Amino acid sequence: MIRIEVRAEDTVTAKTTPEAAYALIRDIEKVGKFFPGVAGIEKLTEDRYEWRLAERKTLGQSFTGRYINEYTYDEGSKLSWQSVDGNMKTSGCWSIGGSSGHVRI
Repeated sequence: MIRIEVRAEDTVTAKTTPEAAYALIRDIEKVGKFFPGVAGIEKLTEDRYEWRLAERKTLGQSFTGRYINEYTYDEGSKLSWQSVDGNMKTSGCWSIGGSSGHVRI
């Protein structure tokens, strides 16, 4: 097994309300469509979702990523996730800040 650790941090400012931004990131199946390479997302329980990535081929090897993330919520301000199963591991969080019209995600 190969482990590749990637860290990323970015901020987007949106002309919306904090409530609308939080509602978007809280909808895991919908927000997953914004990520290239995602073949599908299935809700397993209220807090667990299975992510399936499109098959990738590199140097004659094919790989199809699959992982189950468990999500925790700080209502209105933060969404965090941690992998609990699958052939990939991922963890992270999204935070909502700012005020109406200038919301930072």
